Parts: sequence; C-alpha cells; structure tokens
Amino acid sequence: MKRRILLVGEDPALLETRALLLSAWETSIRDTRSALAAIQSETFDVVIVGQLVTAENARLLISAARKREPVPEILAIRNANNTDALGVETHRLDPLESPGWLPEWVKAALDDRSRRAAALRVLLRRAE
Repeated sequence: MKRRILLVGEDPALLETRALLLSAWETSIRDTRSALAAIQSETFDVVIVGQLVTAENARLLISAARKREPVPEILAIRNANNTDALGVETHRLDPLESPGWLPEWVKAALDDRSRRAAALRVLLRRAE
C-alpha cells in the first residue's frame, strides 16, 4: 500500500507541483477549509502545511493531526522571513533552493517512521 500524504495550501498550482514532486506516494490536495475534515476522517502518513496557510490555521490543522492514531509526520513550510513557531519541523523556503528537498524530506521522514514502528514491534514482542 502506498503511503498517503496530505498537502494543504491555498495555491492550487503550487500544490499540484508539490504533488508531482511526491508522485512516488499517494497525495491528496486540500485547501485549508477542507483539510481539517480530511485530517479528522482519513489516515495520512504525512501532513504538509504550506506557506500560504495562516499560522492560526496551521496550528489548528497540526493539533488535529496530532490527535490521530497513528500520528502522521508533520511538516510546515514557511517563507524564509516567517518566524511563526508552530511546534513542528519547519522548512523555511529559500528562493534559490531546488524543490528536490521536498521528496527527500518525505522519504527520510517515512524511513524514520518505519524504523520507529519496527523498533516498537520488537519491544512489544519482548514484553510478551
């Protein structure tokens, strides 16, 4: 089964571009208003909150995602001059940076997630 990624933002063209970059995984694109319902009703391995989502809405979405089980990996993308503290890993955009950082981040986050899950399974087996 493909890992699922939720891309949240307000610029459809930017979200489509990010979905293309992440085509190795199953992506869902939502604007801020519909993202909350998606987070509450669907399971995602990764939630990525784009830079055009306000800090208030980003915090609301992050809080909802953290209530899910299992908790998805969460990334906030912000403009370089944005200083919002959202309590999750945040990537500050550099206009000269290649967009290749995004699939690299997702792959690393999902690999870490798989390692943590495997370690937990080992611990649970030992406890039996």
